[in-house]
Amino acid sequence: MLRNRCGRGSWSWSPTTVLQIQASVYLWFSAAYAQSMSSNGVIVTFNPPNIKQLAEDSITNVTFNVTFPNNEHQHVAMFVESNDATIAMLVGNNTFDLVVNETSLNTSGYFTVQGLFLGRTTLKIAIREATAPYMDILALNYNVAVVRKEAVQTLIFTIALGVFLFYFNMVFGCKMELPIVKEILKKPIQPAIGFACQFLFMPGLSFGIAKLLPLSNELGLGLLAIGCSPGGGSSNIFVYLLDGDVTLSIMMTFISIVSSIGMTTLWIWALGRYFIPDTSRNIIPPQKILQSLAIVVPGVGVGLLVQRFLPKVAEFLVRYFKPVLGVFLLFLCSFGVYVNWYMFQFFSGMTFLSGLLLAIFGYLFGGLAAWVFRQTWARIKTIAIETAFQNIGIALLVLRFSLGQPDADLAAVMPVSCLFVQILPAVIAIIGRTIYERKCSDKDIIIDYTETEFYVKTKDQNSQDEHGIFTTDNSKQHHGIKEERVL
Repeated sequence: MLRNRCGRGSWSWSPTTVLQIQASVYLWFSAAYAQSMSSNGVIVTFNPPNIKQLAEDSITNVTFNVTFPNNEHQHVAMFVESNDATIAMLVGNNTFDLVVNETSLNTSGYFTVQGLFLGRTTLKIAIREATAPYMDILALNYNVAVVRKEAVQTLIFTIALGVFLFYFNMVFGCKMELPIVKEILKKPIQPAIGFACQFLFMPGLSFGIAKLLPLSNELGLGLLAIGCSPGGGSSNIFVYLLDGDVTLSIMMTFISIVSSIGMTTLWIWALGRYFIPDTSRNIIPPQKILQSLAIVVPGVGVGLLVQRFLPKVAEFLVRYFKPVLGVFLLFLCSFGVYVNWYMFQFFSGMTFLSGLLLAIFGYLFGGLAAWVFRQTWARIKTIAIETAFQNIGIALLVLRFSLGQPDADLAAVMPVSCLFVQILPAVIAIIGRTIYERKCSDKDIIIDYTETEFYVKTKDQNSQDEHGIFTTDNSKQHHGIKEERVL
């Protein structure tokens, strides 16, 4: 306590207060070495206080110091055991005899920890008497976090993925039609619908699913991150395969990536705090998000130039799109799974269900919104796919800047899970359409009459993604075709 012995403004310290201050300072410095004290005065310190980032397949030594208040316990041992030996394990000795006698009340040593697999675990540490009745003196936990070890195959996978995506975007550039771009820019109804679906509906949906389902905070933040990150490059591939509007798809991807600079950061700031409090303080660098454009813009630009100056080369690139896509899918399902196998070990029914709900409602809401605004069938499909498909690259950036390791990698399980789940409805639609087309005869013709022209689509034309418009008059509607124009 403080005593005012010399009148107002003059204070002196009592001996009790001085001892309290000395004890507080001692405890504050001891905390830096993970001090633990039992009820009978045994003090244990560790250096480092905990293991924050131990790489897989690497080892580190932890030094401990044990101080006893007296020599009451002369036959004492310390036992160290991993709570999860699949994440981290003890190497070498895990039992240590502690020497306590009249001349030494302090003993020290070290134990070795090896990281095995990404995750968090604790080491159970117990100090007990080494002779009967083996009474426990002190029990505590020591925290260990194991992070993923970067491998050469990860770099190879990333480079190969970039080459494939560059080719695909080059093909989309070859298929892109500048008159349609001008039409959309003059009356940007479709981009406005997509923006509302991607940045208003999907973030709210992902937040609701994360709160309704029993997900951890890290996985919940991962689901929110993927829901706030539209503009996935793979959406262009499925728009092309499902006869959507490729030009509109590319435009929507470009707009959503640029908009992510502000909108994704805004949503993480507003809703991320409900999962991890500190996420509201982290701002994603805009240049990092803009790097996603490097996947789309150069390839599309080269494709436009090839379409303009080398039409035969453009035709060649488009012709071999599906074979190259088959090689790409085989590459993903083999080498891609091998490189990212650690992710699959964290998959569960709940991560699959949450990703599936996000994708299905994304397809439904995007398609319904486009239908309400009376869009064509091709554009309804395009807006639905663009709404459901998310940008995993931006989502992983969000997690990297919002969480430390290994939590960022653990939370990344959700975006990767959503990446696989979101393509399922599109793949099912492609398989269903392919089966239907094979059952139809090559001579089957579907005709949609209008006042001055009718539309004809055969199986061969449908497989080539072409719509033939044939002009005619009333006398020739049932006898033949006079002139053909291709949109």
